[in-house]
Amino acid sequence: MTCELIEKLTGIVKLSDEEINEITSAMDTYSEVLQELIEVHTKFSQAFERKMQLDTRYASLNYKLYETFMEVHKNAIIISALRTELGIRGKDLGEEANSKISRILRKYLVIDKFY
Repeated sequence: MTCELIEKLTGIVKLSDEEINEITSAMDTYSEVLQELIEVHTKFSQAFERKMQLDTRYASLNYKLYETFMEVHKNAIIISALRTELGIRGKDLGEEANSKISRILRKYLVIDKFY
């Protein structure tokens, strides 16, 4: 039990030979505290692993959201260009179509106007 406990403990904290000898010689004094330390470290490691999994999932979802938004933004630019082209050619889309297009562009076309 002593060797196993020391092995687990050295996996958690760096111990000098002197500290290992002290723990080994007074195992009755330290065993309860060391067991508690190992249990707490195990729980922490499990929680940290779960946090890393959640962080990875969050980053993945965030990137997918970014990709989706950029695709929508690109399409909004295309819609804006097509509407402008029709305007240059003198073709009228009608008030309802222009209103819907304007609403879409306000929501998804993220280009600041400098005028």
